[in-house]
Amino acid sequence: FIDKESNPNREITNNLEVSLQSAYNNLIDFSQTDDFLSQVTPIFVENITANTFQELIKKWESDDLDEMLGIQFVSSQAMQGANGAFSAETSTIYLSSEYFSQDFSNPDILTGATEIILEEVGHFIDTKINPDGDTPGDEGEIFAATILEFPLTDKDKQLINLEEDSGFVSIDGKQIAIEKNSNANKIADKLWDSGKKVQEIGVELKNRGFDLKTITKALDDGITKADGSSLDYTEVALGIWNSGYQGDQLDSRVLADLLWDEGANEIEVSQSLKGIDSSLPVIADALKFGVTKTDGSNLGFSSVAVGIWNSGYTGEDGLNGSGLIDLLANLVPDPTAPGEEFVTEVSQTLYYQLGFSAAEIVGSVFNSQLNTNGDNPTGNRFISASLFLRNSGLALNTKEVADLFWDSGANQKEISQILYNVFDRSLTEVAYDMKTGITSSDGSGLNLVEIALGLSGAEFSVNDNSPVSGSQIVTALLQIGTPVRNIGQALVGIKYDRFDISSAILRDLQENKLPATNLG
Repeated sequence: FIDKESNPNREITNNLEVSLQSAYNNLIDFSQTDDFLSQVTPIFVENITANTFQELIKKWESDDLDEMLGIQFVSSQAMQGANGAFSAETSTIYLSSEYFSQDFSNPDILTGATEIILEEVGHFIDTKINPDGDTPGDEGEIFAATILEFPLTDKDKQLINLEEDSGFVSIDGKQIAIEKNSNANKIADKLWDSGKKVQEIGVELKNRGFDLKTITKALDDGITKADGSSLDYTEVALGIWNSGYQGDQLDSRVLADLLWDEGANEIEVSQSLKGIDSSLPVIADALKFGVTKTDGSNLGFSSVAVGIWNSGYTGEDGLNGSGLIDLLANLVPDPTAPGEEFVTEVSQTLYYQLGFSAAEIVGSVFNSQLNTNGDNPTGNRFISASLFLRNSGLALNTKEVADLFWDSGANQKEISQILYNVFDRSLTEVAYDMKTGITSSDGSGLNLVEIALGLSGAEFSVNDNSPVSGSQIVTALLQIGTPVRNIGQALVGIKYDRFDISSAILRDLQENKLPATNLG
């Protein structure tokens, strides 16, 4: 054989020589069997004779075959994913440079190369004995399987005879008509029918030189089970993950993107990654930074959250709301302060898509690492939870918010800060929400001292850090209908100095033009 203008390196040349010798030896051995003609004749529509076949062998043995047939190396991509092809137009066998660059000390790879060459020789033979037209189906595939004594059932042969193996190879911008070797889909299905596991099929396809995208498509689209169904994405993932491509070419991010491109959604990708024993942090990372959508962007936190939550790690395996939030927060530069956009997207996902209640949102955030945020000047551990609740889309009034946080363990000052700083309530509105919204476990509401104590705690303002004065507290209590006498008692209860109390009440009375009756 001669090599036409493809300038293969030494490794490829050596591998070609070994493969050609293997193909030649198999042809010689087969030609010496008693029934070789009866097996070969049906492949080529019964036009072949013993002399035709023996003449081919002799030409190969005497190196005369290279006058009629050449070999050229091109990329698999140029052959539409095939590892070998034959063109009657150029009388050339085209071989994948990627495949023939592999380690041929692996016997599976050598067997695959031998099969490729024999298949293309079969296509060449067909052009010589059927010069007026191509034999229907993929005669090269049946020829190679026959020579190598690969088992083919009558059904296999019928399916192969229905196959369309024609295509084009692009050489220097020119499209050349070819007959291609078996594609990955067909190989995967045959291996499955022979009893191979998906992991073994992945290895076999890699050994035959197919890239990761081709293997993924072959496992997903090529295999048909006995019940007519295809592999699920977890089975596809197992085949890809165990193909031998792990390392620089394959990690969890690459796998996630391969499955996404093949049509898996975020839940199916997540479940598939769990199926290969990926941890939750690895799944979160792969979904966020591995998957690339058609517009070039990555998945949003909402899609990542839905995928993780439905991965199969929920319940007894330990994934709860706070764990989900921590996994998502760890995907941003500062997990303790992920920002308003993060809070909004995640909180709305918890409510709208995952069905979290208000109490579940508050509890999840409160028990997450977001509570370690040192940038919160109020020192209120419930601030992060209140931000999630505010941005979630839940239809809650602020009285319900006050009661919810009271039930969650927040004290009066913490609730006052939440209403004042997060929900933008005025002090009067805060006083009203605390008075009418909060119900203790015994069914009672807050007393006036507790409300006043809460209002005094609103001085730690996130917005302007301005303190709340006694006069402001008095105003708020008056405006919710509190008698002046009771206001004085409430301020005493929170240990205001008596002079300060009197000054505060007098000032407020003057400003509001109220009668200065009993100061209490």
